[in-house]
Amino acid sequence: MALSGCSTTTGSEKIKQGINNLKSPSSLQLTLVVAILEIFLYTKQKRYQTVHSVRVQ
Repeated sequence: MALSGCSTTTGSEKIKQGINNLKSPSSLQLTLVVAILEIFLYTKQKRYQTVHSVRVQ
């Protein structure tokens, strides 16, 4: 029963798994790194867009 339940995970179960994964320190560091990377890429993209729009005008 438990194995069949694991193979077919619903959205809410996946969210629960994600919360459980966040409680472990290694994945918490990983999510922090991913968040920092996303913020860095977002600011880099924004900077490029502003430079590009200035050139167009």
